[in-house]
Amino acid sequence: MEKSAIESNSPAPSGEAHLREQLLKLEQALQEGHLKQAQKFHSQFHKSSQTTKLPRNLREDFRKLSFQLKELEDWQVFATSPKRQALCERMKALIAAEDHPDQKIKELKQLHTDWRQLGPANTRQAHRLWNKFKADGDKVYATCAEYFKERDSLRLHNQAEREQICAKLEKFTEDANWSAMDYPSVLSLMNKSHDDWRRYRDIPQKQHRILNERFHAALDPIKQKMDEELNRNLEHKKNIIEQLQTCLDSEADAATVTALAKRLQQEWKSVGITHRGKDQKLWRIFRKLCDAAFARREQEAEEKRQNAKIDAQKARAICKELSAEAIDKNRLQALRSEFLALERPPNTKEFESLMQRAKLRLADQHEALLIEDIKRKAALCRLVEDKTYDISQAQAAWPGSVDLPKEIEQLLLNHLENKPVNADEVEKLCVKLEMLVGIETPDSAAIRMQIQVELLQKGLGEGIKEERTRKQQFRDLQMKFYCLPALPAYIERFRTAEDVFTKNTSGVREKQH
Repeated sequence: MEKSAIESNSPAPSGEAHLREQLLKLEQALQEGHLKQAQKFHSQFHKSSQTTKLPRNLREDFRKLSFQLKELEDWQVFATSPKRQALCERMKALIAAEDHPDQKIKELKQLHTDWRQLGPANTRQAHRLWNKFKADGDKVYATCAEYFKERDSLRLHNQAEREQICAKLEKFTEDANWSAMDYPSVLSLMNKSHDDWRRYRDIPQKQHRILNERFHAALDPIKQKMDEELNRNLEHKKNIIEQLQTCLDSEADAATVTALAKRLQQEWKSVGITHRGKDQKLWRIFRKLCDAAFARREQEAEEKRQNAKIDAQKARAICKELSAEAIDKNRLQALRSEFLALERPPNTKEFESLMQRAKLRLADQHEALLIEDIKRKAALCRLVEDKTYDISQAQAAWPGSVDLPKEIEQLLLNHLENKPVNADEVEKLCVKLEMLVGIETPDSAAIRMQIQVELLQKGLGEGIKEERTRKQQFRDLQMKFYCLPALPAYIERFRTAEDVFTKNTSGVREKQH
C-alpha cells in the first residue's frame, strides 16, 4: 500500500487518530491472514467512520483494504468449501451409522466443532451447505433420541432402586435388636446392598453425591456394629490360641495336650464371623500349634521330609546325567518322565534349563547331520556334472541316514537333474550370510540393497518379526546354498562367511563359560 494517512506522523484530531489506529489493525490482520480479526476491525472502522468525516487518504486506504478483505474472504470460501462439503458427507454418513448413540453424539459434536473452526458461512454456497449440514445433524440426533429417552428412564429407575436400598438400610437400623442379632445375615445384607448399589450405578448425575452420602450414612451404623462383633470374635480366637500355647509350654503329657487341642478345634469352629484376613493369620498360628500337639502328625511330617530328601537325590542324579554331552533322544524323554514322576523335586528350574540345553545339543547334532548329507548329495551332483558318475550311479548312492526337508531334497534333485538355476539366487544366499555375520559385500552392493529393501518392506508392511535365532538362520542358508550348483565366484565368499560365524559363535560360548 502506498504511504497514506495511516502512516502519517503529523498530528491529527483525536477522532481521526482513533480511525487511523483501527485501520492499522485492519491492515495488520489482513497481512497476517487473520480473517475473523480483519472482519471485526473492518466493521468497527465502518461504524466509526459514519460519525466522522474521513480525510481522502483514509477513505482511499479503507477502500483498498476493503478490497483486500473481499479477496481474503473469497479465498477463505474457496479453501473451506471442500472441507465443508466433506463435513456434510460425514454428517450424512453418520445418520445410518450403527455406532452406539453415545459415540454418535460425540461424533456429532466433533463435526460441529470442525465446522465452526472453518469460520463464518458468509456466502450463498456456504449457507446452503450449512443448512444441509444442520438438517442432517438433526436427523442424527433423532436416531439417538429414543435411546436417550430410554436411558433417562433407566436412570430414574436406578435412582428409585438406590433410594429403596437406602430406605431398607435405614429401616433395618431402626428395628435392629443387636443383643440377639444374626450377624452372618447382617453381613449378607451389607454385601447385597453393595452389590445392588453397584448394579444401579447409572443414575442422574445430580443425584450421585446426594444418594452416596445417604447410602454411607445408612450403612455406617450397621458397619460399626459389625466391626464390634468381628473384633469380639477375633479376641475369642486369640484366647483359644493362648490356651493351647500355654498347655504346650507346660509339662503336661501328650494325651492332655491332644485332648485339649481337639476340644479347642471344636470351639474354634463355633466362633462367629471374623475379619477374613486376620482370621487366616490366626488360623495358621492355631494350626501350627495343633500340629505340634499331635505326635502322629509330626511323624507324618518327618516321613514327608525323608521322601523329599530322596526326591532331591534323584533330581540331582537326573540333572547330572542331563549335563553329559552324549545323550540320545530316547534317554532324554526317559529322564524327563523320571523327573516329572518325583513328588516334590527341589530344582525344577535347573532341570528345565538342562533339558533345554540337551534339546539344543540334539538339534545341533541333527542339523550338522543334515548339512553333511546335503554336502554329500551336492558332491554326487558334481560328479554327475563332471561325467565321473552317470545319473544312475548317483541315484544308487543317493539315500542317506537322515531325512532332509522336502524343499531341500527337491533342490538337490533339481541339481542332480541339471535343471537350470538362477545364478542370482546363489549370489543372494551368499550375500544374506555375509549380512548375517556382519561383513562387507563390495561385489554385490545391488543385491544387498535389494535384500535390505525387501526386509524393510516385509517388516513394515506385514508386521513380520524374525523369530529364528541367528544360528537357525545360518543353518537355513547353509542348507539352501549347498543344494545349488557350486559357482566358483561365490564358494570362497560363502566359506569365509561361515568361518566368521563359527569364530564369533565360539567366542560367545567362551565368554559364557
